[in-house]
Amino acid sequence: MKDFISFMERAWWRYVNEGVITEGVKEEVRESWELCKFYGVDPFGGVGEILDEDNMKIRLRQNEDLISVAHPIMENVYKQVTGSGFLFVLVDRDGYLIDRIGDDSIMGETRKLNFVEGALWTEEAVGTNAIALALRLNKPIQLVGAEHYCITHHIATCSAAPIHDENGNIIGCLDMTGLKEDAHPHNLGIVLAGACSIEKQLALIKSHKLIDATFDSIHEGMLIMDHNFVVQRVNEIALKILNISKKEIIGMHIQSILEDVDIIEDILSQTEPYYDVECVFYGRNQKIPCRINAVPIVANRKIIGTVITFREEKYVRNVVNKLAGFKASYTFEDIMHNRKIILQSFQLKLLKKKT
Repeated sequence: MKDFISFMERAWWRYVNEGVITEGVKEEVRESWELCKFYGVDPFGGVGEILDEDNMKIRLRQNEDLISVAHPIMENVYKQVTGSGFLFVLVDRDGYLIDRIGDDSIMGETRKLNFVEGALWTEEAVGTNAIALALRLNKPIQLVGAEHYCITHHIATCSAAPIHDENGNIIGCLDMTGLKEDAHPHNLGIVLAGACSIEKQLALIKSHKLIDATFDSIHEGMLIMDHNFVVQRVNEIALKILNISKKEIIGMHIQSILEDVDIIEDILSQTEPYYDVECVFYGRNQKIPCRINAVPIVANRKIIGTVITFREEKYVRNVVNKLAGFKASYTFEDIMHNRKIILQSFQLKLLKKKT
């Protein structure tokens, strides 16, 4: 590594003084150096500009989902290298630093360069760096020492990997920075693993949100139980029908609220679902006749739980009446009026017979 560091220092000085790229410089670095020169970046600069407080708040709010997922992962990864002189940095899609964790020694050194939350770390802003290359090229990359365009960054080694959403769009970048003497190929592997973990967690959370939205959009009560008949999830409609709180019902055994538990036990003994079954739920001091659908959850040919959807019996009757085009509704006055008409008709028939 010492030989490579020395080689890059000579190659950098040659490019800065003569504009000539030495053979052996990485293609990505060569292109970036030329891009920085085109942008007019000062090779003896490299101090970042920081967003003002108001714009920083906006950017943090825009990236709050990414930060909330990435920060715990960054903490877990950092625990593996604590004391080794590295820091981990989270960057948004535009190249702004939005979070960082690391050893005090390297945090202090990088603070001199404004390598802090709110700083813009693109090639145009601070020259060639791993964060900018990872975002622009959409691939993991590691830079050491004088591969950076600005001389103030030559003390460092940086490894960065882009972070993508479920559609493959870049939403940020994870970076690991330390002193160049501590550069090692496995640093890039650590960062890549961290970025992949963030992507998977973000996808999982979105999947859960979609499931939750679907769950609560169903116009029937829904309960999900594990294989022990214990309620694990419930939607808002079910809470309303049963007149019970979510806190009360989660963890409750189904026999506490369903009269016909034998039906559920039958379901769990086979993989066939039950549809349109009459059951009675227990609400607060009342019985609630319902019609239920009960479907077993099967994984690896083993029943691991049951999904129950249900509607109140009175709701089912209302739907049937609407579909049939009538509503069976009789009052006492209706019955007495009809009785009077029947009696008058009967009396009329008797008079006709007598005459």
